[in-house]
Amino acid sequence: MIRVLIVNEVPLVSDLIAALLQGEADIEVIGSVQVAEQAASLLSQCDVALISAGLARGEAGKLTHWIAEEFPAVRMLVVGLGKPGEEALACLAPGVCGHVLPNDTTSTLLETIRNAYVGKRDAPENIRSKDPRHLDNGNDSAELTPREFEILKLIDQGLTNQEIANQLFVEVGTVKHHVHNILQKLDVSNRQDAAEYWSILGKAKAGKVEGSKEH
Repeated sequence: MIRVLIVNEVPLVSDLIAALLQGEADIEVIGSVQVAEQAASLLSQCDVALISAGLARGEAGKLTHWIAEEFPAVRMLVVGLGKPGEEALACLAPGVCGHVLPNDTTSTLLETIRNAYVGKRDAPENIRSKDPRHLDNGNDSAELTPREFEILKLIDQGLTNQEIANQLFVEVGTVKHHVHNILQKLDVSNRQDAAEYWSILGKAKAGKVEGSKEH
């Protein structure tokens, strides 16, 4: 029996998903909550957590990473993810096995839940490509350079382009060029989303290139 927890900020959506799942012989809905804090008491009882991407800004990502640390056996699916260039970066925790998009069918949802239960990762390519675990794909244009990782770390620390230039002893125009490349490669629109990438997953990837410098 697959025990499912639903975390969705819209009660009607939660009820509809629960009604669908309760019709399946191999799935049991153990609870439905509207905010991340309410999920804590139920996580020890569930196998798969359906987490809405529409939770208050940043909450979905924080919740998935907290669950990954505190309840590593729980498989997670992010539901309702719209534009993958933004919220997707916050939802790439180790325990996230897949994403259910707004235009997916109910059969896709059921299949994705069953895949998650057995540990199969099933993320759309346009989301999976943002995961540092998938950047080593031979496509040099998608790979951040050691210098870009260095600048990304400084962006995460809140430094401006001028402050980064001063610290790295380069021209501010050089920093702007690197920042432009970083945003383009990560397919994000601003520095905040780029910093989020670093704070969540970039540190692990940066360890592979530590010691190398590109000037």
